[in-house]
Amino acid sequence: GGDAIHVYNLANGLSELGHSVEIIHCIDSYIFKYKNKQKKYGYSNHPNVKVYSLKNTFGALSPIMSYLTGYPVFKKRLKTLLENNKYDLIHYHEISFFGAKIFQYGKAPKIHTAHTHFSICPQTTMLRYGKVVCNKKGFDTNCHFCLLTTGKPPQIWRHTNLIENSLKHLKTIITPSEYLKNKLIDGGIRANIIVLPHFVPDPLPVKNKETESYFLFV
Repeated sequence: GGDAIHVYNLANGLSELGHSVEIIHCIDSYIFKYKNKQKKYGYSNHPNVKVYSLKNTFGALSPIMSYLTGYPVFKKRLKTLLENNKYDLIHYHEISFFGAKIFQYGKAPKIHTAHTHFSICPQTTMLRYGKVVCNKKGFDTNCHFCLLTTGKPPQIWRHTNLIENSLKHLKTIITPSEYLKNKLIDGGIRANIIVLPHFVPDPLPVKNKETESYFLFV
């Protein structure tokens, strides 16, 4: 997805500048999203990038359990990686299948790039019943019906203070647009939020400059 491509470009871009980058991701979530068919795309990483692919004996159940409870199934493994390694910075991205509790793990300064409305919307899209724009400014019981309508199970942990308590452990939340920043604030998120637009790598050299076809990507 787009957030994964962003992380890939960011990690390798930082590595090219001389930084050491370690990526932690849940392979169970990936397989679950692609119906247990792990696809191979052949992306290559810079030598300074190290990848930890977490896999649990529960298989596809591990991301579902974290999604429902808000607590990471990989608690021991994650704490070992995030707290024993001497990182200068921990950067969280899409964590819905890890659970909101993961923001509380790690001893280094922590930031989070919000790619979606996850912090304020169980659907992450702010679309009520998957069809119309939702302008609600808080979680309530209707959110459960909204999830069920689109085939997703309710997140009981949303009735607790887990997300608020977890966000307190972050130094900063990054949003790629003013819209998302304002939406999070309107939704009750009390945190330091800054806007940092996404980037794309420099384009490859054009081999045939006399081509007649042009495409604009926005």
